[in-house]
Amino acid sequence: MKKLLHTFVKKQKNRRNIGETDKNLRLQVTVGRKIFIVFAIIFFLIATLSVSTITGLNTINKKSSEVEEDWLPSVERIGEMRYLVEQVAAFQLFYANAETIGELNQFDGRFDTIFSRLSEIFEEFEQTISSKQEEEIYNGFRAEWDKYLVVHEEVLSLARANQDDEASEIIKQSRQQIEIIESYLTDLVELNQLLAGQAAEERETVSTYVLVIIVVLIIIVLVVSIIMGILLSRSISRPLSQMSMSVKQVAQGNLMVEPISIKNRDEIGKLATDFNKMTDNLKKLIVEVMKNSESVAATSEELSTSAEQTQQGNMSISTAMKEVAGGAENQVTRASEANRVIQEISTGMTQAAYSIQAVSDLTIATNEKATTGQGIVSQTVVQMKDVQQKVQLTSHAMNTLSNKSNQIGQILSLITNVAEQTNLLALNAAIEAARAGEHGKGFAVVANEVRKLAEQSGQAADEIKKVIDEMQKEVEHALKSMTAGINAVNEGILMVNKTGNSFEKIVEMVADVSSQSQEVSAIVEQVNASTKSMVDLIEDIANISVFSAGNTEEVAASVEQQNIIMTTVTSSSEELSQKALALQELVKRFRV
Repeated sequence: MKKLLHTFVKKQKNRRNIGETDKNLRLQVTVGRKIFIVFAIIFFLIATLSVSTITGLNTINKKSSEVEEDWLPSVERIGEMRYLVEQVAAFQLFYANAETIGELNQFDGRFDTIFSRLSEIFEEFEQTISSKQEEEIYNGFRAEWDKYLVVHEEVLSLARANQDDEASEIIKQSRQQIEIIESYLTDLVELNQLLAGQAAEERETVSTYVLVIIVVLIIIVLVVSIIMGILLSRSISRPLSQMSMSVKQVAQGNLMVEPISIKNRDEIGKLATDFNKMTDNLKKLIVEVMKNSESVAATSEELSTSAEQTQQGNMSISTAMKEVAGGAENQVTRASEANRVIQEISTGMTQAAYSIQAVSDLTIATNEKATTGQGIVSQTVVQMKDVQQKVQLTSHAMNTLSNKSNQIGQILSLITNVAEQTNLLALNAAIEAARAGEHGKGFAVVANEVRKLAEQSGQAADEIKKVIDEMQKEVEHALKSMTAGINAVNEGILMVNKTGNSFEKIVEMVADVSSQSQEVSAIVEQVNASTKSMVDLIEDIANISVFSAGNTEEVAASVEQQNIIMTTVTSSSEELSQKALALQELVKRFRV
């Protein structure tokens, strides 16, 4: 009792210690959290690297777009302006030297196209101006261009008035103005090229800056990842290596191993604490096992001695009960033989009663079937006579059909003769029409059609005659079959009448057999009842003998079973003693 109380108190203390340890662990950084923190830091650095890379690429893309979408299109537009201005100046000379109104109108159309395109270019270029200097140069260009348009209108007016010399002189004077306009355009081209070069330089600078940042961040990520990985692996591998060595010593049976001391405040530290507790508990368990194995060995030897003594007493009881059971078995055997003979007699009488009853049932059923058969025979005679009358009527109808077929054949012969005569007449008519020449052509056609109809009528009559001949043959065959059927029906009526007479005799004989079988059945039932009474008496005697023999055998069997159990107990106790000794040898391997 004291031992149980001590164990209970010890378990309660262990539970409290475990609860306190769990509470402390909840406030500590676990291995999972350490790994999460390391990966979170690495992820933050990678995210920073990605954001910096994306920002730098966007800046580079913006500078490239500025060059491609702003400066280069502006240079292209300025080049197109210069080309159109030079065309205007060139067409002025052609305009001044034009000789016809058509040529003047043609050049007017070209001027309109050029000025329309210049207006579009001016609007597009004004939307892309991005600096004050570019705006000033463009405004100077537009001012000179507006002045040039006034001169241009004057040149066109003089040329239309056939004042070619004055127009040519003004064109020469305006050449200096064209050069000023082209100088403005050259300044715009140089300015846009300069700005495009600056944008390209800025793009290169940004690219270099972004590349440096990316390299620095990659180095930082690698260094931090390596440092965090080394620290994390050391915090896990070193304690586990120490624990592995201690576990190996315990596995070899050395329970005197020093307790593991780990400063980690995580799952590994808890595992080391639990391992120390397990080692202490295992020491105590081995000590208890050693004590209990010695006690089991001593108890098993005492149990083996008691079992051998009990087994010897059971052997004597078993021998005596076997002799008693032998006499009871002889009595049971004789009673069983007598019971078997009486049961065979009873079984035979029962079977005889069943057989006679079956004969009686069969005679009754046979009587009913014979009576039914006699009625069916009478109905069959009536139906056979009805069939005889219908067959005779059918034979008469077939004779009539044969006569009608002969009449149809005569009519068809007449139709065939008429068709042949018509064919001859049509042939004669055709000959006469041929003699008549052109006047007889219509009559010849009619004669030909009549001849064809006569031939078709003859062919149809021949076909119908063939069908009538075949039908007459079938009718003659049917008449012969009807005659044979009438004869067969007459013979069937005679046979059915004979069958009816036979059924009447069968009914009378079956009635006699039924009455005799009922008398025999009553006698067999009386004998069977007496036999059953004898069987019941002998069964009672046999049951009493069997009961006595069974009880004796049960006692003997119980004694033998007890003897077997004691043998098993003896062998088990010996085996238990051997296992206790083996357990002692195993426990001795541990050093406590």
